[in-house]
Amino acid sequence: MSARRRTCRSGYSLLEMIVVIVIGSLLLGVTAMLLVAILGASAGNTRAVARQQMLLRLAQQWREDVNAQRKVAVGEFIEDEKLRRRVVQVGNVDYLAGEKEIHRTKSRFGTVLEREAFALAEGETATFAVNEEAGTATIRLQGDQEIEIVAAMGLSLRYREEAP
Repeated sequence: MSARRRTCRSGYSLLEMIVVIVIGSLLLGVTAMLLVAILGASAGNTRAVARQQMLLRLAQQWREDVNAQRKVAVGEFIEDEKLRRRVVQVGNVDYLAGEKEIHRTKSRFGTVLEREAFALAEGETATFAVNEEAGTATIRLQGDQEIEIVAAMGLSLRYREEAP
């Protein structure tokens, strides 16, 4: 009877180790790509939410300022050293449309009480319009999409006058 030699394996072969390392590397690569995609989508969503909140703040402030006034004056372009911008006077509040921001400055007797800036999206422009016949004032944001924020002049004054 021939003696069979039994070999006892005490470890893994080189081929088995390479297969395990390749599979592990593929899993890590796919996980990293998914993580980057999720974080990128999250950052985009965060920017979109921040923009929506900025637009809501601008709309609310614009409507409050315009509703409290009977007249809104749209100024001509003001030439600065670096900027061309349009100014709108809403009572004691000035709105300046710059290249990258809309600036709101509230002042009384030459003293600045409040300042706020609303950032425009890349390539977006802001214009102001007043329709005295309709009694409205509008901020128009033009870029990838067109947004209009319309407010009625003197609305809060009319409401106070009509209240008993």
